[in-house]
Amino acid sequence: MLASLSRTQTTQDLGRHIFIYSNIRTNQVVYSLRRPLNNNDALRQLPFLGKKSVPASLRKDIWRPMAIVLFPRPVQGLLAFQKLREYRKLHELSYPVEDFKDDRHPNAMLEKKKRGRKLMDQKANTVADLAATLQKQDEAGQAYHQQKEKAYEEKGPSLETALKELEASHDRQLTALEGRQKGARKFSIPVTDEDRKKSVQHRTNALKTLEKQQLLAQREVRDQQSEERRRTPLEGEEREARLEFQRRFRHDRGDAQDKEWQRVWDSYRDPIAVREMIQKEELSQRQATAIAALREKHLPSPRGTVIEGVDGVVVQWADLLDAEYAETWPKAVVHHRLRPTRHTAPQPRVRTPSPEQVPEKSIV
Repeated sequence: MLASLSRTQTTQDLGRHIFIYSNIRTNQVVYSLRRPLNNNDALRQLPFLGKKSVPASLRKDIWRPMAIVLFPRPVQGLLAFQKLREYRKLHELSYPVEDFKDDRHPNAMLEKKKRGRKLMDQKANTVADLAATLQKQDEAGQAYHQQKEKAYEEKGPSLETALKELEASHDRQLTALEGRQKGARKFSIPVTDEDRKKSVQHRTNALKTLEKQQLLAQREVRDQQSEERRRTPLEGEEREARLEFQRRFRHDRGDAQDKEWQRVWDSYRDPIAVREMIQKEELSQRQATAIAALREKHLPSPRGTVIEGVDGVVVQWADLLDAEYAETWPKAVVHHRLRPTRHTAPQPRVRTPSPEQVPEKSIV
């Protein structure tokens, strides 16, 4: 279960991070959506600029992590990845001819080998492209906020009135439902096979959700413990005390998990109570659907892929001075130093905001 959950999360989070690797000899740069650098995917990004300009395979001792970009939402990272690849292609195919003239002979071009070396050096362009991409996303976010505020000023009052009416209608329906449920209990209306089927399905979904939550909590505790051990190596009695605390914590946590499972299981023992709970949840789902439709009617969502500015974007640099290749950066972008590593980029430790903490929409 844990392995399948890990694969699912990896697929869903594709785009949350962009890993940038550079060649320490030629300053060639490749992008990757995954932490380990894939040989075939990286070689496709390198253009042929002459003999030995594209190696047969990547050498780990030459290709080093340059930066990691963390995004609050996968779609935002995927859009940035696409833009960076497009900018790279423009640098390789559409460049000012004046930059490739020979200083010693103004009317002559550089030799073929020197031109290839100059086109290989994309380190400064990469930093500038990243800053420009984030700047465009920031500008798009600001434009969306202005558009949203303007639309709310025009249609906000009518939306609030409609929401109040919908809430009053929901309260009336809930009161009527509770009255019907009291009557059913009073006259002992039997539970049907359909009610039992819904109860079993509802209980199965609740236990699956609880299992996922517990697995994620266990993983977070393990990561936190390993990080603490790495940062503060302990010795002697202090180490033994820490290990004893961790064993006791895991034991207590296991008891708490068993109690939580038992509580969820016991909550489905009374079929009549389960039927009433499912009826109320179905009413709440219809209410949520009606609210979403009402908001869409008054404040329609923009078409196309949407994100929310650059709030929560973090850039981790192997060398913080590389960020100075760009003239300006959006103010909301946070810069950190990348943890030391040899060949493969380290696991991103900075926690980007979860989707629940970041507003959903901004036109790009």
